[in-house]
Amino acid sequence: MNSKLAKQNFLKKGLISPEEFQKILEAVPNTTKYVYWMCKQYSDKKQNIELSHLFNIITEFDTLCRSGRFGIMMPDVMSLNVNDKHLQRIVKRRIEKGGTRDEQLAKIFENLDIENAPSDINSYKTFKDLEIAVEEINHKVQEFEIEDEKKNDYWISIDNENLLLVDPKTPEASSFLGKKYFIFPESRKYPDKCPWCVAYAEHGHFKRYYKGSSLTTFYYVKAKGEFKKELIKENLLNCIGIAVEISYKGNINFWDINDSSLSSIESSKYQKIMNKYLTEAERRNEWHDEPNKKVNRN
Repeated sequence: MNSKLAKQNFLKKGLISPEEFQKILEAVPNTTKYVYWMCKQYSDKKQNIELSHLFNIITEFDTLCRSGRFGIMMPDVMSLNVNDKHLQRIVKRRIEKGGTRDEQLAKIFENLDIENAPSDINSYKTFKDLEIAVEEINHKVQEFEIEDEKKNDYWISIDNENLLLVDPKTPEASSFLGKKYFIFPESRKYPDKCPWCVAYAEHGHFKRYYKGSSLTTFYYVKAKGEFKKELIKENLLNCIGIAVEISYKGNINFWDINDSSLSSIESSKYQKIMNKYLTEAERRNEWHDEPNKKVNRN
């Protein structure tokens, strides 16, 4: 019906040529629901629309609608042809961490904070209105990808049954790791959140320490299994979680689960116990870093 009305109202009246009409029919595969609207907009010479640009915007709009971002529920995602390269990269990265394509794509759009825009093409009176809406959605998608990349910019240097050692590279990664893996109910001061200020991206502490001072890196260490048991046995419950700051000169400071700096005696005792649970290579700091590998949460 959409294409028949368009043919009658625009092609037969000479408002668009047969060649242009055929191209509009073929603009979006497997659907003709945009044909009438496209013909109406393109035939309005006041808008001065290039046909190729009209096709690009309509294709993006259709992709975003099928993905669920224009106020509609996501349809069968398995049949969805996502042409946006940003989305492809995010989905690929998330699938590598686990989950199906359906689940990961759905999560991406659920997490985007965008006000509902009409999914009915006829809600847009002009091509410019649609163009602005599509650009806004795409902008938010790219913002999400950048945020997603920053959050996942960390190295897991060691992860075994006795300890987890991670190296965050950005404030977002530091915050993500702190909230996910480094909350200690045993902490006297911070039982409900990560105790270290550098794990809170919104406060800017990570940037100030990491880039604005002589510090070169941070490591967060979580004791598990026998390592944790031995620390508790040696009255070092406060050391089951440690933030390690290392300066370019090689100076090392340790911060416990109460965000208190360890004394030289505590530091020495902690390192001596920790070394029991490291391989020879790990004791020489020859860690085999792997970005974003799955963390063993035991």
